[in-house]
Formats: sequence, structure tokens, C-alpha cells
Amino acid sequence: MPKSPQTLDPPPESHRSSAILSLVQGLGGKAGRGLATFDDYEAMLERRPDKFGPSRVLFVRGGGKTNPCSGCMHWYQSPIAQRSTCEVVRPEDDEGDGQVLAGDTCMLWTVDRENYPKLAGRSRRGVE
Repeated sequence: MPKSPQTLDPPPESHRSSAILSLVQGLGGKAGRGLATFDDYEAMLERRPDKFGPSRVLFVRGGGKTNPCSGCMHWYQSPIAQRSTCEVVRPEDDEGDGQVLAGDTCMLWTVDRENYPKLAGRSRRGVE
């Protein structure tokens, strides 16, 4: 049985002001009803998937004139946060503030996870 918010160990000093901590502490006795605990939150963060570095997928900042990230199924833009990201690559430069921008591109560009035009037109079946 997950710990209730009242029995959570104190988080490290760096996490004391986080929004998730405020949420978890505010749950009171409701955590036993299927709501997240701080332990659930930390476990979720530990399971976050790794991403490729730019050199492993031939990531090119601003190089998507033919196949820009904005048309790729791996790219996501949050209109509210005004940030964009990719589920397969994490840029390591300061130019995009850690974001994958609409005009960027990489070799894993695809709209359907079947065809990869940047991989010499190979299909998923041809890559396997």
C-alpha cells in the first residue's frame, strides 16, 4: 500500500517548493483512493525514457527545409507552455533552450513510423 501524504518522508530541500509536492501534501487522506503519492511521482520520473543525443540521429538545428520536425510524429508543441519537444532526441545546445524547434530535423523523421525518408527512403521493414 503506498504511503499516504501524511507519512511521506521529507523531500530534499530542492523539491520543497515544487508544484507536485504541494499537490501531494494537499491530498490529505485521499491518497488511499487512487491518487498519486510523492513516491508515485518519483517512480514515474525514474521511468522516463532516455533520448538520443543529437549526433546519434544526425540532428540539425534549422535543417528541416524538406522534412521539418513540425511535420514529424515524434514532435510535440505545447501551445500553453510555448515549448516544443521530441520524443526521440534531446538537443544539447543553448540555441533552442533545450527545445526541438519546428524547423529542426533528424534522420528519424517520420509521419507514420513506417517510412523514414531521411534514411534513404527506407521503410520500417527495410530497417529491421
